Amino acid sequence: MKCTPLTLIAVALLLAFAPAPARAVNPTIGFLGDSNTDEYRSNDNRAANTPYADTTLSWAELLINHRSLDAGEWGEWGEPRRSGYAYNWSRSGATTESMIAEGQHTGLAEQVAEGEVEFVVIWIGTNDFNSWNNTYREVYDGTLDDKQLDAKIDSIVDSITTAVDTLQAAGDPNIVLANFPDPGQTILAFISFPSSKGRQRVSDAIAEINTRLDELASSRGIVLADVASFGSTLVSRIDATGSLVVGGESINTLFKGNEPHHLQLNDSAGHIGTVGSGLLANFFIKVLNENYGLSLEPFTDAEILANAGIAASS
Repeated sequence: MKCTPLTLIAVALLLAFAPAPARAVNPTIGFLGDSNTDEYRSNDNRAANTPYADTTLSWAELLINHRSLDAGEWGEWGEPRRSGYAYNWSRSGATTESMIAEGQHTGLAEQVAEGEVEFVVIWIGTNDFNSWNNTYREVYDGTLDDKQLDAKIDSIVDSITTAVDTLQAAGDPNIVLANFPDPGQTILAFISFPSSKGRQRVSDAIAEINTRLDELASSRGIVLADVASFGSTLVSRIDATGSLVVGGESINTLFKGNEPHHLQLNDSAGHIGTVGSGLLANFFIKVLNENYGLSLEPFTDAEILANAGIAASS
C-alpha cells in the first residue's frame, strides 16, 4: 500500500489522539529510608508480644496492603534489609551515610535497571537528627561546632544526591524525594530540649538541608515531598490537651503507647503509630496522585481508625 501525504497525516492524527496506555493496576514502588518506612511487622516488630502487633503498621505497609502498590514479594533478603518486601530497602537505624555505605541505593538501582520498579520514594534523615542516638543533641548543645555542622550538612546532601543520581542512571524511575521534618517542633521536644536557642540551631540546619534538597529536586527533575510542612500541619492540629482528633477519636500525642490511641509507639524512638501512619500515607498518596498521575484513593478517617484496630465513634 502506497502511503500518500493524506494517509500519513491521518495516521499521525490517530496516534496523537489515541488514549494513553493504561497504567498498571498495581504500580511497582521501591523505597530508600529508615525505620519510618521499614516494615513494622518485620525484624523490629514495633508491637511484638502485644494485642496490637497485627495492626501496627508503617505508612508504606498501609499503601502496600490497602492500596495495592506493589513492593515485590515478601522474603528474607539479608543485610541491609533483612526481611520484608523485595523493593523496600529501608533499614531501621539507617542514616543518609549508611544508606550509601551499606548499598541501599545500589540494590534498588539494580531493580530499577531490571525494569522491576517504576516509582521510588526516598525518605531518610530522621536518624541524622534524633534524640535516641544524640544526633539532635550534639547540634542542639554545640558539641558539633559550626564547621563540623557545615560538614554534616554537606555530607547529608551529598549522600542523598548520590542516591538520586544512581537511581536515575539505572533507568530514570519516577522519584519522590522527601525533605526533613523538624523534630524540635513537638511538645515533647520542648520538654526534653528547653533551650529555644539550641532548638533553633537544629532548625536552621534542617532548613538549610531542605533548601538544598529543593534545589536538588529541581535540578534533577524529580518531585520533592514536603514532609516538613506535613509535620508542621500535624502539630497544628493538636489541641490544648495534647490530643489529635481523627474520625472523632482522640489520639494522645503526649505519651507513648502501643495501644492505637497513641500517636507514638512505646519504643525507644517513639515511632509513629498506625493512625499517624495513615495520615502520612495520605500525604504520600496526594504527592503521587498530583505529580505522577496515579489515582490512589486517600484513606478516610474511618479506614485509618479501622486499620489501626479502632472502631470509629458513632
